[in-house]
Amino acid sequence: MVKTANAINIPASSSIPAMTLGSGNNFFGTNTLDCEGSGAFGTFAGTAAPTNGIIVSGFLGVGTATQFLTGSTAEFVGTSPAVECDVTQTSYVGSNATNASSLLQYTARGTALTPTANQSGDLLGVWGARGYTGSAFTTTSKATISMITTQAWTATNNGTAITFSVTKNGTTTLGEIARIINTNTTNTGLAITDLGSGLLVKEGLNARMGIVMLVAGIAIVLNNTVTANTRIFLTNSGIGINVGQLTILARIPGVSFTISSNLLTAAVSVAWLMIEPAP
Repeated sequence: MVKTANAINIPASSSIPAMTLGSGNNFFGTNTLDCEGSGAFGTFAGTAAPTNGIIVSGFLGVGTATQFLTGSTAEFVGTSPAVECDVTQTSYVGSNATNASSLLQYTARGTALTPTANQSGDLLGVWGARGYTGSAFTTTSKATISMITTQAWTATNNGTAITFSVTKNGTTTLGEIARIINTNTTNTGLAITDLGSGLLVKEGLNARMGIVMLVAGIAIVLNNTVTANTRIFLTNSGIGINVGQLTILARIPGVSFTISSNLLTAAVSVAWLMIEPAP
């Protein structure tokens, strides 16, 4: 018999569809298992489960009876074809706007009993995606966002960077394309780290980049994304053609901007790029 506090004692093999443990309220109700307290499954070297929480040692499978992917700690598998397997986090933070649902990853060198500090270049966390090739799931991720250390960690030094990696068409090799770096105040931001890769901006109506033809040294670009603070960069898109000195003659936020040249006879295409200052 399973002995439960403040509840009905029932056999462990009972066919009763619900069981309440340690709670004087909500007997059965809509819960299959109603447990007030904490639970630990497996061996944890003296680690206690959190209050009213659960801690599980080894492999945790949800929707799968066995460990499907070798080396995984936890697996969540959809119950039927064409059904998403979603993990949802919802927080109700009251008036505290600094709280939110978080996905936290902790990484340290050493062991659980004797952890040691991270060193420069250590992976702190990786978000990766793997797919099915027609015969098996890939054994490595083919697109990742990785958080790495950029210095040996101490109580006052916690430098990090974020890398973005993808697998190019026709290959199976994951490669870094860009990273957010923090080297110093003059060399911090988004870096394109892959040779041959660069910044790609979609052109078209109300885009942030484009080409316009000067007529008698003037061109009006209709664009509803231009603001009073937009930085507009201009350059000659032709070769060996004198366009004179290009300037922004006027702008109407949310409507248009006007490009002019001091060479009033200029009739040539001009490339422009709009960038907003960071908040």
